[in-house]
Parts: sequence; C-alpha cells; structure tokens
Amino acid sequence: MEYLKVPVQVIPHLTEEILLSSFYNDIKENFKLKIVGANRKIRADLPNNLEVEYLKCTPTTPMLEVQQVTYLNNGLLLNVFVHVIRMVKGLSLFIVFIMLIR
Repeated sequence: MEYLKVPVQVIPHLTEEILLSSFYNDIKENFKLKIVGANRKIRADLPNNLEVEYLKCTPTTPMLEVQQVTYLNNGLLLNVFVHVIRMVKGLSLFIVFIMLIR
C-alpha cells in the first residue's frame, strides 16, 4: 500500500492525472523544480485498519514500511511517500493512495 502526500502550496496546479502518470517528470519540466535530496526510513510495523482491510491481513501481520521525504532545490518539502509492504509467498501486495495536503 502506498501513501503519497504532496503540499498543494508547493505545486498549486497538481492534478490526480499528473500524480498517476509522470509526477516527477512534470515537476522538472512544467514547474522547473529539481529534487535535491531525500531522507528514507525503513522499519517493521503492524498494519493500521485501512491496511488490514485492503491488504487482507490481520492486525498482527508484520509489515515492512518504507518512508521517504523528498526536498526541492527551493528548500521546500515536495512529498512524503510511505510504502507499506505485506509479503505473500515472495510477492509484495500494495495499493496506491494519493492525498493532497491543503
């Protein structure tokens, strides 16, 4: 399951279509911004209620969570990306959720 949080003040004309297609290319080409850094955290965690529902697991199923915070050349935060992974026989199951931060 993936969560992507993007501040709409940073990218004011961002649409769901852009998010689902060429998000990073659009930022570079149309907004003339560059990604200059990111911090990533990886940890084991238990699923929240939404993840239990969509990933078809129990509240005690171990998950791997990868969180990345990305920054732009103007010093602003571009996005927070969280990928929650449930391993099933060597496959990862995930669903994408996109949220615009207002």
